[in-house]
Amino acid sequence: ERLAVCVFAMESRSLTRCAAKRMVVPVLFALIIVNLVLARARPAVLHPKTQLRETAQGFSYPLFLRDAPSSVIRDSAANTNDLPDDMPMKNFVGIGRAIQARRHYHGRRYGRHVEANFSYFGEEVGDFYLIARVGTPPRNLIFILDTGSELIWTRCSPCSLCNGSEAPVFNTSHSSSYIRVPCGSPLCTQSTGFSGGSCANDTSKSCVWATSYGDGSLDAGYLSLDNFAAGSIALPLAFGCAIVDIETVQLTPNSGIMGLNAGPFSFVSQLEGHGYAKKFSYCMPPRLTASNSSGVILFGESVLSSSLDFTPLVPRYPSLGSLYYYLDMIGISVGKKWLAIPESAFKTNVIGRGGTVLDSGTAITHLVDSAYVPLVQELRRATASLHPFSDHSAGADVCYRIPISASQLPQIPTISFHFSHGASLELDADSVLYAVAVEEDTIVVCAAITNSVPGLALNVIGNYQQQNYWIEYDLQNYRVGFGKANCAMD
Repeated sequence: ERLAVCVFAMESRSLTRCAAKRMVVPVLFALIIVNLVLARARPAVLHPKTQLRETAQGFSYPLFLRDAPSSVIRDSAANTNDLPDDMPMKNFVGIGRAIQARRHYHGRRYGRHVEANFSYFGEEVGDFYLIARVGTPPRNLIFILDTGSELIWTRCSPCSLCNGSEAPVFNTSHSSSYIRVPCGSPLCTQSTGFSGGSCANDTSKSCVWATSYGDGSLDAGYLSLDNFAAGSIALPLAFGCAIVDIETVQLTPNSGIMGLNAGPFSFVSQLEGHGYAKKFSYCMPPRLTASNSSGVILFGESVLSSSLDFTPLVPRYPSLGSLYYYLDMIGISVGKKWLAIPESAFKTNVIGRGGTVLDSGTAITHLVDSAYVPLVQELRRATASLHPFSDHSAGADVCYRIPISASQLPQIPTISFHFSHGASLELDADSVLYAVAVEEDTIVVCAAITNSVPGLALNVIGNYQQQNYWIEYDLQNYRVGFGKANCAMD
């Protein structure tokens, strides 16, 4: 009745024979059947537009691509008036132009506080935004989505030192529910993610907040409280009311930042205090085929959770970067080939540096050299027939030329980012290639993956690689879930 079963497992890019174990055949057979049933029950592609519904346990906002033609904060670099009207990839090229422009601005400078404030480039970070209603009566404000920032903040009026912006600002005198947090409040010194509490031991003053970014940008003002719309109700939340807004690079026409890391002042953490599950999920529409469509971000419980593959957030309490979303990445494959990358490329070291972070505010994925170089080599080898080349002006090592009349991207092998517990991001050409230039009758498209910036031995999985995935951040259970999805909501 018993059978010695030899189990095989894939670990560290090779098949290794597990020790033979004696198992009861009926039990083993039952487990196999259960796994097959569960696998069949999961849809190949999720459809949030039809499957998602709001309940008392959650609410959502539409999510918009900032460089889409319909965007209210479209970057001027995305202009395509010089391109033919009948060009199939016209919008896609405009989006790529904007990404390149921001990469150019950001490449000019970055400071020493990159890990302390993970989002590399202050307000210039972020490709997706939501519109939230704040105050009484409510006013629509435009917030850039950023899982690498903690505090929710918006530009306020009057602003004593601001560069100016066409985006709506929050006039505190027009909101009857607005309150400045006093220095004596525990809120003033609670956060470790920004430099609050500059009160000089005078509890009668208002709490001052300041955040600096890697590019030298600075935002500062008063820590405040006011109502934020959450579905059909309004919730009082703490936020930064910026009266100093110094940007060192191109001006961004947004109101502020929606901080979504694990710090106590992030939007999701504050919602927990109002009875919502400490979870949020989002689905970002693809730039190639649905740039004008909205995606969605959901706070609280999601009916799609059971359809996801989860991987743990690790470590749960790291010595550095405890507010950010570190994943246990175990490898990268191109097609069916698992790349020879040392495990150390994806892990944090003994002092907490390194590792792999999932970030909504960074567009392009950054990999350390020991992971990036093998990926570039294999992608170039596997697509030799497409004549890959390096474009140094674009800062890209894998590029292709396609006709200006093309409506599809070159067919490249699927690139997969693998995580522990079986989760993965499987990336086709739409989530790998972006347009960097138009040269006469051709479009130059390049891989939206680059090597990490000097001095930062960290992998960052950017939002370009998160397109058309339902991604859930389950902070109650210290895990992140992935599921392929059609993220176009309209």
